[in-house]
Amino acid sequence: MADNGRQTTVKLRFILLIIHFSAFTVNSLLPDKEVEVVNSKWSDVPVAVRHVEYIGTTDNGTLDCFIPGFSQYRWELINKASAGPYSESTSLVLDDQIKEHQTTIKIGKGGFPMATEMLVVSCEAMLSRRPKFQIIWVVTRLHSPLGYPTDPRICIFNVEKYLYKTCDDYKWWYNTDCYYGKGKEYKGDTYLTKNGKCQYWFQDLPNSDSSDYDVDYDKEHRYCRNPNKDHSLWCITTSTKTSLQKQYCAVQECSECMYGNGDGFFDLYDEYHENIDWRQMFPKYEGLRITTLKVDEKGLPRLCMSGKGWESNLCRPRDDKKTPHCLVASDKADETDIEDEDDSRLELVECRIPQCTVRQVWFLFFNSFGRPYLKESNAEYVEIILVNGRNSEVIKFGAFGIHKASGLSISTEESRLLKFAQTFTLTARVPPSKFSTIEIKDVKKDYSGRYHLRYTFQEGDPRIQQSTYKGNFKLDVRDPMKLSLIPSVLQLCRGERGSFRVQVSGGFEVLEESITWKYGASENRIKREISLEDTEFQLSADLKKITIKEIKKDTWIKVEGSSYSGTVYATGQFKMKGKCLNVSFFSNLILVIPCTKQIIKHK
Repeated sequence: MADNGRQTTVKLRFILLIIHFSAFTVNSLLPDKEVEVVNSKWSDVPVAVRHVEYIGTTDNGTLDCFIPGFSQYRWELINKASAGPYSESTSLVLDDQIKEHQTTIKIGKGGFPMATEMLVVSCEAMLSRRPKFQIIWVVTRLHSPLGYPTDPRICIFNVEKYLYKTCDDYKWWYNTDCYYGKGKEYKGDTYLTKNGKCQYWFQDLPNSDSSDYDVDYDKEHRYCRNPNKDHSLWCITTSTKTSLQKQYCAVQECSECMYGNGDGFFDLYDEYHENIDWRQMFPKYEGLRITTLKVDEKGLPRLCMSGKGWESNLCRPRDDKKTPHCLVASDKADETDIEDEDDSRLELVECRIPQCTVRQVWFLFFNSFGRPYLKESNAEYVEIILVNGRNSEVIKFGAFGIHKASGLSISTEESRLLKFAQTFTLTARVPPSKFSTIEIKDVKKDYSGRYHLRYTFQEGDPRIQQSTYKGNFKLDVRDPMKLSLIPSVLQLCRGERGSFRVQVSGGFEVLEESITWKYGASENRIKREISLEDTEFQLSADLKKITIKEIKKDTWIKVEGSSYSGTVYATGQFKMKGKCLNVSFFSNLILVIPCTKQIIKHK
């Protein structure tokens, strides 16, 4: 039955959606972008899904959930990490770290750390302790070997300013680069610490220690360095406070990853800038990783020959090898005896270097009623309910962490379902584009069963890193709901009382708040609505039973209700009997006759 509560909910959704488009921001992280707003008529809580990229290892930013008119918020943080081909979920225990009135949280330095490759943050705006609007941020780590964005989806590397955002723009925006190991080889130009600026190395003012250290460029700079083999980069600051004179710099470690073969080219991702008529450039691999794909008798990775005299034995493309290789002793027992690169006991072995573009993948599903599966792992089969006989059903999902839509596919382990899966139409999209979809046409009950989505990074090497991810889902195809009145025709004498009860069949329950009753003089003229206060009829508390209090003429009844399968109705008739026995008349007659007989006998 229509009521003011439903109208209020609709208005609230509308207001919240308007606020949503202007109120939610992310600071310092790569710009927060909306993927989609899920506003199902089967749910009272609209959900906005957003995607945020987190750069490197020490980026930071603020998620803002403020909505005017709300003072209570409920936050939840869920880490996503690989478990085989699946993404597992681990909820963070907040222990009152976030107050119910708190509208923002910080991710990264000084806030909640990115402990894994992906973090899902949910914020619900509450009213009377009930959620009225939900925002879901999916924060994915974007690997970079240079400490600032270099991914082809974000910017163009190593070119002068063009029609697109260049990676150098982000370098100055982030005001940082990165270092490998302890920073011994660092030649960057960062000169900032957590609490101030660096002093020039050749100066002895305001602090007298700078000139004591041997640094490059004849000390004619104030850039962060590590001349004494400390654990990371540092400098002498301009502060006069003793405790702040030497400080570690605000420089992050480089991600030990490469694009393609690490030679500065990566044809697989040229498509991101199709109207540029030259090859996309990428950072060359300059890392210090020394693990290789060769393993010892225990299955452990062999290491490149390293130490004094082996400084040039770095993992780099060399000779006729396209990918980074280094020299390794063919027999591990000979390592200590080999002194130079000309020794015949050496061999070139491919290095174990992960791809920058390969990362954690998580599939975000919504159930058929507009609610998100946030905590479930992708190993669990999330249930998607479909309606048998429908011409078309569309399943929406977010595939977060993927880079190329062509890597996404749908399949099943059940042989009987394989032919059905091949008829499903998969439209793959890469966030922050809209959700990906699976369209299923001519829905049949035979489609019920278990399926999975699979994403494979083409550039990934399973010997080095997880490169194939899966997400399981289960289709449950149900018959549409049907309504009927029991009985369909009820014959009553004038003035009698009688009832109809609604019978629900099929695979769906009727929503009680959707049930409406009407009556009329004929089957084609059932228009007058019946309310709870009606003087001629009585409705049960669950609205599934109607009683006519006193029949005066033939009356047609129509009940209508909705479920996920649609809106249906049923009709019935309270029908006047043609001839009715007057019980009260015969009762009086029976009482008179005995009296009459007694009088006759006395005569």
